[in-house]
Amino acid sequence: AVDGTCASPVTTQALNLGADIVFHSATKYLNGHSDVVAGVLAGSQAHIRQVMAKEFMTLGAAPSPHDAWLLMRGLRTLGLRMHRSADSAARVAHFLEAHPKVARVHWPGLEIHPQHALANRQMERVAGLMSIELDAPDEAAVERFCDGLQRFLIAVSWGGYESLQFPVCALKGPSGYYTDLPFTLVRLYVGLEDPDHLIADLDQALARI
Repeated sequence: AVDGTCASPVTTQALNLGADIVFHSATKYLNGHSDVVAGVLAGSQAHIRQVMAKEFMTLGAAPSPHDAWLLMRGLRTLGLRMHRSADSAARVAHFLEAHPKVARVHWPGLEIHPQHALANRQMERVAGLMSIELDAPDEAAVERFCDGLQRFLIAVSWGGYESLQFPVCALKGPSGYYTDLPFTLVRLYVGLEDPDHLIADLDQALARI
């Protein structure tokens, strides 16, 4: 089984690459408007029949008619949204790669990414989800960057039309971090806004570090 959520079926057809089952969080790209919670399983008739006969019966989850209608609405623009997000993400990633306050950009569309060649073989485009490691001396500098962003809202569930950020700093509890990721890491989702506006926003926020 393969999780195709980050790529979407527009950019990667995992079944054609040999996967038996592909699942998507339809909450994200497939819906595209941040107003549905749903999931999708895709596979051969034999595999899906097995799921319907056994696993599905233990879950009993099915979307409401209204949620199904909202998903159909989102699917009508999925291709357009994915290409827009991929185009904008490429511009944002190259800007960040060249910025002195960014130590590293994790986005497989960049040639420096260790899995760039693999991404080119398996994906038509690399979409809008990425992460960056800031060249920041302390958590306060990371917080200044995140607080300074005006067009990237802090949220967890990406895939809609709005650009988002989620800093590792948000995972810190009373006894320390809940993860081994560096405190300088910030996940970014590039949405459908004008990429020039997004780049300008990132630039002014990076100046706060």
